[in-house]
Amino acid sequence: KLAWMDRLNRHARGLLKLEEPLVLTGDFNVIPEARDAEFPANWEGDALFRPQTREAFRALKYLGLSDAYLEADGAPGAYTFWDYQAGAWQRNNGIRIDHALLSPQAADRLAGVSIHRDVRSWDKPSDHVPFVVELELEAENSFNPLRYNIFRHGGARPSHPWTPVVAGCARPTPCPIWRSPCSWMAGTSPAMRIQFLTIASS
Repeated sequence: KLAWMDRLNRHARGLLKLEEPLVLTGDFNVIPEARDAEFPANWEGDALFRPQTREAFRALKYLGLSDAYLEADGAPGAYTFWDYQAGAWQRNNGIRIDHALLSPQAADRLAGVSIHRDVRSWDKPSDHVPFVVELELEAENSFNPLRYNIFRHGGARPSHPWTPVVAGCARPTPCPIWRSPCSWMAGTSPAMRIQFLTIASS
C-alpha cells in the first residue's frame, strides 16, 4: 500500500506541474485522522489507520492538494463507508475513506460537497456511499457557469440511478500507479480542461 501511495505521489507531482484544475478522487482506503472514524480505537493497527498510511496521505496534501470535504464542510461524523459486519451501519461504526484532493485551480472552483449516507440504508447497498464534489467552471465569454458533479460510488449497478455529470469521456490508459489500464475522466469546456484521476486503493 505504501509503495502504491508513493507512486501516486510521484504521478500527482507531474500532474500539478500542468497548473490545471485537478481532482484525485475515490476510495483511498485511508482514515486520515481520528475524527474520521466513529470508534478510532477499533482501527488501531489496521492498514487504513496506521501512522505510515496517514503520513503518506498527508504527503499528498503537502504537495498543495486540498481535501474537498474539509474545505467545504469539515464537520465530524461524515463517513463514507460502513462495513457489512458486526452491525456497523446500525451502530454508526463508520469511517471516512473516500476522498477528493483538489489542486489549487480546482479548489478555487469548489462549490460544495455532499455525502449521501441515506443510500447505505437501501436494499442490498454498497458498503460505500456516494460522495459528491461539485465544481463550478465558467465558460469563456459566458456568465453561465458549467457545473461538474464528480462522485465515487462503490458497487453501483448498471441500473443504478446515480450517474456522473461530467463533460468528457472515460478512456483506458496505462496507469502509472497501478501499472495496468485504468479509467480516468478528462472534461473540457471552452475555457479550460479539468482532469479527474479515480482512485481505488487496496
